[in-house]
Parts: sequence; C-alpha cells; structure tokens
Amino acid sequence: MIVKNKGNLKMRTSKTQKTILCALAVSTLLSPTVITYAAEQEEFGFDQVVVTANRVPQTVASTPADVTVVTAQQIAEKGARNLADALEGVPGVVIAKNGGPGEMAVPYILGTDRVVVLMDGKRINIPQGIGSGSGGVNLSTILVGDNIARIEVVRGGNSVLYGADAVGGVINIVTRKGAGMAKTQVDVGGGSNSTSKIGISHQGAENGWHWYVTGTQDNTDGQRPLSDYKGKNSTFRLDKDLSKNETLSMDFDYYSSHAHTPGNTTGTWAPTIEDYLRHDWSIAYSDKHANGEKTIRFYNNQQERTSVIPSYFSQYFYKNNVRALEYQDSAKVNERNDVTWGGEWRKETVTTADYGMTPSRDRLVNAVYLQDRYKINERTSSIVGMRYDHSDQYGTNWLPKVSIIHTVDKKTSYFVNWDKVFKAPKFDDLYTPFDVRWGGGDPNLKPETGWSAETGIKKQLSKESEMTVSLFKRELNDAIKWVASGNQYNAKNIDHLTDQGATLAFATRISPVLFANASYTYIDSRDQNNRQQSPHNTFNLGLNLQQGKFTQNISGRYVDAQYTYNDFSQSFDRTSSYFVWNTTLNYSMTKDQSVYLTVTNLFDKKYQTVKDYPAQERSIFVGIKQSL
Repeated sequence: MIVKNKGNLKMRTSKTQKTILCALAVSTLLSPTVITYAAEQEEFGFDQVVVTANRVPQTVASTPADVTVVTAQQIAEKGARNLADALEGVPGVVIAKNGGPGEMAVPYILGTDRVVVLMDGKRINIPQGIGSGSGGVNLSTILVGDNIARIEVVRGGNSVLYGADAVGGVINIVTRKGAGMAKTQVDVGGGSNSTSKIGISHQGAENGWHWYVTGTQDNTDGQRPLSDYKGKNSTFRLDKDLSKNETLSMDFDYYSSHAHTPGNTTGTWAPTIEDYLRHDWSIAYSDKHANGEKTIRFYNNQQERTSVIPSYFSQYFYKNNVRALEYQDSAKVNERNDVTWGGEWRKETVTTADYGMTPSRDRLVNAVYLQDRYKINERTSSIVGMRYDHSDQYGTNWLPKVSIIHTVDKKTSYFVNWDKVFKAPKFDDLYTPFDVRWGGGDPNLKPETGWSAETGIKKQLSKESEMTVSLFKRELNDAIKWVASGNQYNAKNIDHLTDQGATLAFATRISPVLFANASYTYIDSRDQNNRQQSPHNTFNLGLNLQQGKFTQNISGRYVDAQYTYNDFSQSFDRTSSYFVWNTTLNYSMTKDQSVYLTVTNLFDKKYQTVKDYPAQERSIFVGIKQSL
C-alpha cells in the first residue's frame, strides 16, 4: 500500500508540474505584452567578424559563404551545458543524439556529418572511436564554460583551407583571452534526475601575461535506467605579449567522463559502460603585421575511449593521438590582391583493442595551400584557392576552390562558391576487426571525392532586419556507408550520394527590447538508388526578451520525419517528425550575481533524433552565477 500511495503521489505531482509548465509556456508565447520584454542584441549577424571562412578576419556580410556566429551572450541565454546544446537552432545544423547528457551527439551540417570541428583554428576531429557514421567529434564531450567567446559555423565545403572532412561545413570554437583585473566566477546548479553542475573560472591580465582557467563538473542520473553520467572538463589558456604585435600562446584541455549508456529500445545494442579521457595541448606564435597575421602552431591531441558491454563480456579500447604542425601567413601584394598561404603536417595514430587484438596504425598527411582574394572592381571580389594534400595512404589530391561575392549596395550582396572535396575513410571504416556477429571494416576502401557548390544572397531589409538565402548542391563519389550483407554490417563504398537544398535565415529587432530570429532548411539527400538519407525540412524559431534585470530565451525546433533504408529488412525505418520547445530565464540580482532557470523539452515531447534512442524528456535546471 505504501508503494502504491507513493506512486499516486508521484503521478499527481508530475501532472501538476506539467500543468504549471504548460501554462507558463503558453502565457509566455501568447501574451499580448510579450513584445515589451526582450533580449537586446549587441550587433546583428552581418556585422560580426569571422575568421573561419577564409582564415582572415572578415565581416559576415563581406564573406562569400553562408555563415552563422553564435555569441557568448547567446550561449548563456540558451543555458547550454555542452557544445551540442550551444549549436541547437543554428540554421542548417541538426544534432543527432543517442539520448541525454553523456550519450553520443554528432553534428550534421546541410545533411552530412562530414564536418570539421576546430578549437581556436586547430582541428579536434579524431580518426577513430566515434563509432557513428562519418562523424569525427562527439559534441557531448565538450562542456561549455564562460571561456568561449563565440562559435563560428560555416556551411558548405571548405577543403582548400581545412582538408579532409570539411565537406558539409566547419565549426570553430573561439576561446577568450584573459583581460583586465583578475576575476573569478562560480556557476552552481542542479535539477531533474539528480543533475548537478559546478563550474569555476578565473581570468585576468598583468604585465603582458593573459590567463584564462576553467573547470566544470557535470553529473546526472539520467532519465532512462542505466543512463547516469559524470563528466569533468578543465581548460587553461596562457598568452604572453612578446611585443606590440607578437604573442606566444599555450592552451590545455582536459576531459574525462564515466557513463552508462542504456542502448536502444529494441535491445539490438546492449547497455554499455563508456569512459572517455582527453588531453589536448598546443603552443603557438603569432605576429600581426600590416597585411595580416603570421601563425606557427604545434598541437597534440590525445583521446581514449573504453567501452564495456557487460552482457557480452566484451571490452573495446580506442586510443587516438594526433600531432600537427601548422604555418599560415598573408600579404597584400597590391591594391587588388590579398594572398593567404600556409602548410600543415599531421600524423594520426590509433591503437585499438577489439576481441583481443591490439594493432597500432598511423596515417601521415602533408598539405600546402594558397588562396588569393582578388578585387575585380569596387563591388566584386573573387577568391581562388588550391590545396595540395598528400596522404601516405591515398597519395596526392589537388583541391581547387573558386568564390565570388558581388555587392550591389551597402544592404545587398550575392555570393557563389565551388570547391572540390575529399574525405579519407575513418580508421573505424578501414580496420574494425571482422566478427561473425557484426561484420567489420574494409582496409581496401577508397576515399570519398566530389564537389560542393553554394550560392546565395545576404540582404539587410532595414536597420532592424536582415536575411540570408542560400542554395547548395553536393555530390560525392565512392561515399562510405555501413551496409548489411547477410546478417552482418560491413563498410563499403556506395556508388553515389547527392545532396541539394536551400537555407533561409531571418533576424529582426521587433522593438528596442525584443529580438527574434527564424530559419528554415530544405534538404534532399539521396543515394545511388534514389533513397532519401536525411530529413527534408527543419525549422528554428528564437525569441530573446528583456525587461530590466530579467531576460528570457525561448527557442523552438522542428525536424521533419526521417526515412532510413534498413538493409536487413529491405524496408525504410521511420523516425517521426518532432517540434520541441526550450526556454531559459535569467535574473540579475546584482552586477556580480544572477540566477537562471532552464527548461529543456518544455512540453515533454516524446521523440527520437536517432532511431530507437529516445531523446531527452522534459528536464528542469536551476543555477546561480557569482563573480568574486
């Protein structure tokens, strides 16, 4: 009887909580006074300066690419706890999640997970161990602290500057340099499912030294059985001004986690115990001169992943080590030509332990690139580039690029770009040991090759509104996919993969205190058998509201139904469409103290971004930030 009463009480509490939350959401969205409460945006997207698209500073408006900048303010307004949260709502970006915190989260840009992710310009993709499609980064392993200045997202191919993987786009996380008097901030919170977070940062500058140190611990019991997660992330950035123009920088990133992942609902994949350990470091010298900035950087990234499947008495171990040396410089040759050039040496080494086997394999990549921004006339500029990319596995590839941007007036510009793309197979695709239960990789796989093209218009509609419309098409030959063969999955080169579609992004300041943005993406992605590969339609809506010390962010995300061909059943698996709302409220009690409330999946929508892996149900998180 006692257990039954507790269950009834829990049910009544859950219903009451849901009613209150729904009422809060409806009143917020439908109230006629909503227009008087808004988040003030410091500057519109077109005014933001980005470096990722062409490796030199340019405003979004003058960049011949489809670019979005996520600012530190926007990250805080979302209540983001990891990089996957921070990228939700970015036009053309969909995050495929296997569940809640600690479970796999892979970014897709314009329908593909062939994406390069950077931290301050250095690649953090790993060659083996993600275990999901063509992706190279698990976004749930990158916890968000207040050291992130902005995140730049460039949609479309960019293999000339960033090499293999930059097929769908590039994500660059730009961190802050310590400045001003020494300052410490503490961020503490907790919420649903015994979730807790403790974050601390300390930064400052003195006598030419700049430092920024962060530490974050994120824990949860999870919403499904066997879905608990404990993660720790610490970063350290140190800059020394050698002269007015010269800087020596060093940074270190450490992450560790222990998690239970419950597997899928069909029982095809059993519950697993996952342990991650990452420690990345780099050292760089930069010299700002009249024509640009010269940079020399060495970095070493190391990540280990251990997966234990208790029900199978199996254990898998993956160790990635990536060492790289990079050089880049630029020069203004004359009034019309601005040239950027550079080179890269990168060695990727993986050690794997599967079914008792412990092979160690490596791959060496050498590359040089040259890019010229040529001013055709006062309104039109072109970018022509070429990359020489040599791999000891796949030989030499020449990757050209051509871009043009034409400015009609101060409010309107058109852009078009085309480049050749190249994607080497992941080590998972090549060397996953063959097993009679699941299949395995193929060391004879060919690399993926193809091209990507984008064209669009950037338009300032008024002083308070702006819009970007872009069209894209991408073709890949020898695309790599794990396909069924009998009762096994094997990595194979399929004949052809074609992606095409459009993105529309709109932002406006409705009043001095209300900012809104919306985006729509259409994607038609098909393989050589004309089978659809990704959702057709995605839609994002955001509202930022502020009144005095109170701010609120409301975001909605719609993703179309997805049909994925199942080789075993010879039919399509369907993942239903979904529309999810999130909200975060902030209140600044003083200049140095604020409290916030984040509600994820406000209406408790039952949905999946990956087939048979239930997405995060409604969760509530309350926290406080204190500057010391």
